[in-house]
Amino acid sequence: MGNIYFNRSRITLSITPPVSLQGHEIAITEWTRVLSVPGHKITAFDQDLLVNYCLVFEEEQAIAIHIMEAIADMPNIEQMQKRLRDKRKLLTTLARSLYVTPPQIKLIDSALDAVR
Repeated sequence: MGNIYFNRSRITLSITPPVSLQGHEIAITEWTRVLSVPGHKITAFDQDLLVNYCLVFEEEQAIAIHIMEAIADMPNIEQMQKRLRDKRKLLTTLARSLYVTPPQIKLIDSALDAVR
């Protein structure tokens, strides 16, 4: 009996998030958003990458919230801004690999500009 070739690059992903995102509400919301975009090119082959993208997106959101809370505490703001830039850079890299566009977060950027 020969090997069965399983081509995961042609199987589409379910809009239902995988178990690995359980307990990560923001990541689940992003999973649903990405897979709801008409014409996306994400297949089962990309599932692990999409899970990582969604988790990084959730982390980026958490850092952004911490920055908003830390605006009153100026010594920590520079460190938080660097973490946010690093997360956004990673998020952009992962999004490019998936051929998706991460949502733009304007609220945090405008609040940081107001502080400067």
